[in-house]
Amino acid sequence: MHTLEQNPYTNPVPVIDFLLKKTVNDIRMAATAGKVSRIHILDKRARRLEVLLRDTKTVFENLRLIQAEIANANRSADGIELRSISISITKCMIDYSMLILTPHIKQGTVQVGEEMEVHTPFTVFTTDVMRPGNKLRARGPIKQFYSEGMVKVGDEVVLKETAVGIWSLDTRVALESAGAVKKPQITSEI
Repeated sequence: MHTLEQNPYTNPVPVIDFLLKKTVNDIRMAATAGKVSRIHILDKRARRLEVLLRDTKTVFENLRLIQAEIANANRSADGIELRSISISITKCMIDYSMLILTPHIKQGTVQVGEEMEVHTPFTVFTTDVMRPGNKLRARGPIKQFYSEGMVKVGDEVVLKETAVGIWSLDTRVALESAGAVKKPQITSEI
């Protein structure tokens, strides 16, 4: 017999369909035997199963659409995966007006030579990822971003691709207050 598994993502449509077919068969058998009261009971069950089947199909279709939306949330209009990079700012980065991307280059998130149009709250500039240093070439706009954005050692900044080759750069604090990234949940016990 068909049964639902414990997995919450199991599609119950085949189980409901099986139960509906079995109920319809039971109605035929009750009709052959002339059991009118049994037919009424089975008919009510069949109607409930038909509604359940229709609703379940709707739910699973909506889940499928939501999963597709989630899968495409970080994609551009033409289906290319958009990237987001979180960078912890060091003293060296502030002192020398650099945005170093070494861990992200090693992970393959960005590549040396990649060109970027970067939008900050203060300016828009074009740059590329350069070696040596695995950093953004444009240091003047980075210096402006650090000073006008009041970025300090230990702050996190987020470089987020908004379209292919176009990036936004802002502090995590600013993005959290705007609702663009989730605030980390901090719990403490007293």
